[in-house]
Amino acid sequence: KGLVEFTYLEQLMQGLFYGSLGIMLVYNLLLYFSLRNNVHLHFVMFLGGIIFFNINVSGFGLQYLWPQTPSINEYFWLSTYVIALALALYTRQFLQLAQRFPRYDRLLQHYLMLIGAAFLLQWVMEPPWTYHLSTFVALMTIVLFSWLGWMVWRQGFRVARLYVLAWSVFLLTIFLFAMGYLWLL
Repeated sequence: KGLVEFTYLEQLMQGLFYGSLGIMLVYNLLLYFSLRNNVHLHFVMFLGGIIFFNINVSGFGLQYLWPQTPSINEYFWLSTYVIALALALYTRQFLQLAQRFPRYDRLLQHYLMLIGAAFLLQWVMEPPWTYHLSTFVALMTIVLFSWLGWMVWRQGFRVARLYVLAWSVFLLTIFLFAMGYLWLL
């Protein structure tokens, strides 16, 4: 394929990706306003963090949204903490950890304290250490929430199977994105 065809296909895929995330964000925001269920607001926070992260990493933010302020890209790591906080709040409410699984709820509270400390530390660190810390936070988040979903499901909470399914699809998407980014797909 030529460069033009490749660029066209890549732009089309990016458009579909951001379009679907935008539709999910607006839909869940409308659900939040109509149902007043915080789980939808937490999902909106999560999607906003994912969109901000991807816009920074792909360069679309710098290219289309803030070309006059390139320093915004230096703070892409903030999205890691927005995503982690949103996932913690979403998971806590969706899996009903405080009511059904208080031990896991305490674990989640400790996780949030650790994330808060890492967030504060992030402001005084210099690159590349900031990138390493945010990557560590992301990996810790992935492992913890994958494990929590499986454990709650194994203990008989049937709603957790939907959480595990959604989490698995999300992780598969991240894997495919990473493989494409590394030119392995």
